[in-house]
Amino acid sequence: NGGRGLMPKNDEQMLIQAFLRLSLPGEDKVHGVVPEPVYGDQLQSQSVALAHQLRTSISAQKLKSKEVAPEAYVYIDWQKKTFQYPDGEQLNLRYPKVLIKNLGYGELHPETLTSLRNAPPLQGVGLLELIAQQEINDYADPDDTNEDGISGRVNQVWDFEAKKTTAGRFGLKANKASVRFQTAGAFADDVGITNPVFPHQPCTEQQELCNRTPSGVDESEDGEVAVELPESLLSLVVNFTRSLGVPERRNINDSAVKDGRKLFYQSGCNQCHRPSYVTMKSSELPHLSEQKIWPYTDLLLHDMGEDLADGRPDYQASGSEWRTPPLWGVGLGAEVNG
Repeated sequence: NGGRGLMPKNDEQMLIQAFLRLSLPGEDKVHGVVPEPVYGDQLQSQSVALAHQLRTSISAQKLKSKEVAPEAYVYIDWQKKTFQYPDGEQLNLRYPKVLIKNLGYGELHPETLTSLRNAPPLQGVGLLELIAQQEINDYADPDDTNEDGISGRVNQVWDFEAKKTTAGRFGLKANKASVRFQTAGAFADDVGITNPVFPHQPCTEQQELCNRTPSGVDESEDGEVAVELPESLLSLVVNFTRSLGVPERRNINDSAVKDGRKLFYQSGCNQCHRPSYVTMKSSELPHLSEQKIWPYTDLLLHDMGEDLADGRPDYQASGSEWRTPPLWGVGLGAEVNG
């Protein structure tokens, strides 16, 4: 359905549909971050080990001597906070405190930066990919030269196939340049399936048993790196993802909806949540070509302040910068995601 993952309700439920990014302070032109030396740039809480699949109480430390251990188990302890508007109205909010248990390969580096990630909805990503990059660039205002108090900018990320820096637009920090890279990265990092873009398992050098475990493919005879997901299947999944549709606009004559639209524009939300574009012509994706779309995003990075910061830079995105999320489909989020 293209919706987001579900977060644990309490600290007794293991984190399954989200993940934890890791890195050390510093920069890396290719990967965007400096990976944690033992655990890499994403904590792997899954494993092919039978004891893990059966969810027994065996710890990762005990498991690793016989089978490939999950790197750790992650839980969320929800913290409560009260927010008060200037007019006195109060809201009860919550924010996640990450609990990392049963580290399988020793302690994390003391300078490790973490970022909890719940993947955003995927509907309409093919349409977003057909927005001309120049149009996004023209809308950017990194130095706030028009003095409207808004300074959106384009993240610059690595193109893993062209081997050069390019503009990013996908992901919570716009750290992926295309739906292809986003999809291939999810296969490799989230479920450990190698593919033509990312042909190596997410095992670090220190995880010897992980590196010795059969990958599920025979070695290529022509010297090429063998992968588990061939190009033909990767392309099918990429095009499926690109084609996930956007929900039809609802309740257009509802007076409350009309009032909400007025407030949206009056408050200036549309300055970052840019309402509309026309997609480029595409012979590869004619069903997405030359359409007027209403995603409500500028696909730019904005500094959201310390209260929303993860403190973990990603390529040129700082620890407090995030990409403007598209708003289409938000009204159906609860129905789609449960």
